Amino acid sequence: MGSESSDPRYASYPRGPAKGTPDQLEALADGYYSLSKVCLVSAVIFLLELILLGLIDPTILIVGVVYALTAFIVTWLSLDGCTKLAKGFGEPASNAIAAAILLGIATPLFVGFFQFAVTLQKAVAEIEGYGVRKRFLSLVRREDIAAVVGKMRAATNGRFDGPPVPNTGPTT
Repeated sequence: MGSESSDPRYASYPRGPAKGTPDQLEALADGYYSLSKVCLVSAVIFLLELILLGLIDPTILIVGVVYALTAFIVTWLSLDGCTKLAKGFGEPASNAIAAAILLGIATPLFVGFFQFAVTLQKAVAEIEGYGVRKRFLSLVRREDIAAVVGKMRAATNGRFDGPPVPNTGPTT
C-alpha cells in the first residue's frame, strides 16, 4: 500500500497533535507539578500525624480531629492542582473538587498516596499524548512541555482553532 502523501484518497496537510490546545497542555503540566509537590507535603503531614499520635495516648476524639485536620489540609492543597488537571483534561470544575476531596479523605489512611500516583500517571499519559517525551520513572520536564507548546502555537500563529493548515501560497 502506498504512503498517505502519494495516495489521492488522503489530504496532504500536516496533522497536529490530536489531543487539545496549548492551554490545555500547559494546564496539565501545571496541575502535574502542583500535585507532585502536594504529594510530598502530604507524605510529611502523614508522617507527622503518625508521630503525633504515637507520642500521646490518643482517644477517638483526638484521632478524629487529627484525621479531619489532615484531610482538610490535603484537600485545600490539592484543589489548585486538581483544578488545573481538570482544565487540561477538559472536564468540569466539579470533577476537580471531587478529586481534591477524595485525595484529602484518603491521605490520612495512606490510600491517598496510591490516588496521587494514579492521578499523576494519568496526567503523564495525557501529556505524552501531545508528543512530550517522558523521562525516567515517567517524569516529564517543563522544558519539553514548553517546546511542544511553542511548536503548537507557532504552527497556528498563536491561535488554536483546530489542526494547522499549511500556507500553500496564492491560488489562481
